[in-house]
Amino acid sequence: MANFDTKPYASNTVGQPALFEQRLLYKEKAFSRLFDPTPLDTIYEKPFYGKVDIHGTPIYPSEVNMAQLPGPGLILALDFVVAAFKDFKEFMDKALATQGLFKDLFPSFMPRSATKSVHQLYNSHFVKNVFEVFANSYINVPKINRKIKNFNDLVTEFISYSRLMADQFPITKTGYIVSPRCPNAISGLFIELGRFPYGDDLAKYNNFISKPSFNRYLRVATAFGFYVDKNAPWRVAVNMDSPIMTGKHGEHPGICPWSDPNPDNPKPSGYMERFGVNLEDNSVFSSYFYESEYFSYESLKARLWNLYATLMVNPNSKTYGTIYKINNCTYTTWNNIDGNRYETSISEGARDTIPLDFDNKFQKEYTDEYFLPVYLKIRLAESHIRFRPRQFTAAMKKILDYNRAFGIQAAISYLGSLVQRTNIYEKIPIDKEAPYKIKYFGTSISSGLHSYKASDIIKKEKEPEATNIKY
Repeated sequence: MANFDTKPYASNTVGQPALFEQRLLYKEKAFSRLFDPTPLDTIYEKPFYGKVDIHGTPIYPSEVNMAQLPGPGLILALDFVVAAFKDFKEFMDKALATQGLFKDLFPSFMPRSATKSVHQLYNSHFVKNVFEVFANSYINVPKINRKIKNFNDLVTEFISYSRLMADQFPITKTGYIVSPRCPNAISGLFIELGRFPYGDDLAKYNNFISKPSFNRYLRVATAFGFYVDKNAPWRVAVNMDSPIMTGKHGEHPGICPWSDPNPDNPKPSGYMERFGVNLEDNSVFSSYFYESEYFSYESLKARLWNLYATLMVNPNSKTYGTIYKINNCTYTTWNNIDGNRYETSISEGARDTIPLDFDNKFQKEYTDEYFLPVYLKIRLAESHIRFRPRQFTAAMKKILDYNRAFGIQAAISYLGSLVQRTNIYEKIPIDKEAPYKIKYFGTSISSGLHSYKASDIIKKEKEPEATNIKY
């Protein structure tokens, strides 16, 4: 599975320059032989796999279409992923039990984890990196704290904070989804079959890549419509462009019809086809996923409200500082100045209150026309996009026009298109007939299913079937 002259030993404990050299060694040598099946590389080649649709729009899956994977515990994945994995697992179980194959890789072929909740991950990220740092450090600077006298002031400082921290971490849910901090496993397309340190290349080599049956295992996974993850070989992910998944390999959907676990002749069938979805028309994403931008916007509104409300609840933060007021008590206007008396009064500056009823009162006072410019400024900051004042004014005019004419979701959809940074995925040509070669898989010809030097239109030729595979 690799052309290593020496074992790769990079890990998070190795220092520079050895770390760079060893990471480069693994990147270039792992899965590098001419006829190695294509792995999934989410670090360098497909960073947004399962996190954006074919148009590059950030997404996350609906729980409605999740199903239980075979094995102990509640481990969920999308239903067509589970259908494919059940057949994959049945084949592997028979191979392990009757022929002893793949035992150098797996004592048992059992899922250890799969879908991770984007809601839990983002909430943990926001609380730890955004809320706590902003509330406990940033606004505790006296100069900044004195500026926050009302909700508008807090929002102004939060925007400044977003710009300051743009290189450190994302702020919004959408920004988090497309960042490296968010695992691709939120998609429901990934299944982990072991637990190993992700940063330990030697563990990847010793436990998987160097094993005699690893090449055969990778070919079997490919035959069932799965990628093996290049950077975590114990993890598989559905290949949504595989003919095994799309059902375009000539077999009618049904249960895998093998009679014995022959690793050279797996016979899986089209899985996405069973559930009426595919990649080319984006139906797998439009049916199984939510576009994240609108929910990201609503989430940020609620979090800013909660942030200010939290300040107001805490006696130590409901004031913005000491106010000193000096009164000149003059007896008569013709007295000498040194004959006057001065009194100094000291009080704590109380921040203005906001409605604690978020749905019925707060959002009526702070409408979408207030929050839309705020959200755009924050999304621009975390997307590292700079608008000149004239550009920002023009963009906001269109966004507000969309909101008034078509509603908030249309406005947010347009706003999202302005800050989209997933341009490695190209949009479908609107003036051509299907089928299209969707460039969902990045621009690398080494990891794509088709060469991107070829035409944008897939030739209507019969795809090779994944049966009768010879190893």
